[in-house]
Order: sequence, then structure tokens, then C-alpha cells
Amino acid sequence: MLPIIILGILLAIVIIVLISNIVIVPQARAAVIERLGTYHTTWHTGFHFRIEKIQAAPFPIQLFKQRFPRIDKMAFQKIIREEDAELQ
Repeated sequence: MLPIIILGILLAIVIIVLISNIVIVPQARAAVIERLGTYHTTWHTGFHFRIEKIQAAPFPIQLFKQRFPRIDKMAFQKIIREEDAELQ
């Protein structure tokens, strides 16, 4: 009975360690992976398994495009007319 309990405890520890090393990279992001302090690879969206204490993801990278404020048609035409007036 004792070996089954010990085996169960060891199996629980292994499962906890494996689950804690799963990394999920969200959509529109990427993770730069460093291995022993130097660049190793880039992870894109999805599930990844990292080696604890050897691999690190120090900073996430945003991949989506920057959005600019929209300008209405009248304001745009006014800006164009002002630029044309400056050129003449």
C-alpha cells in the first residue's frame, strides 16, 4: 500500500511541474525566447512547453497594427486645400 501512495505523490508532483511549464501565447502576440540569456527562438500564437530555469520569455511583442485616429472627409479636404494654398 505504501509504494502506491508514494507513486501517487510522485505522479502528482510530475503533473504539477509539467502543467506549470506550459505557456500560452495569446493571439496577436509573440514571445521572444531566450535560452541561457541569448536569443533562441520566437514563439507565435498557441501552446508551448518551456524548460524551466533554462528558457525565459522576458517580454511579449505586440503583433497587431497600430490604429490611427479616423478623420472625416470634410476635415481631410480642408487640410488638402490648405496644403495646396501653401504650395502656390
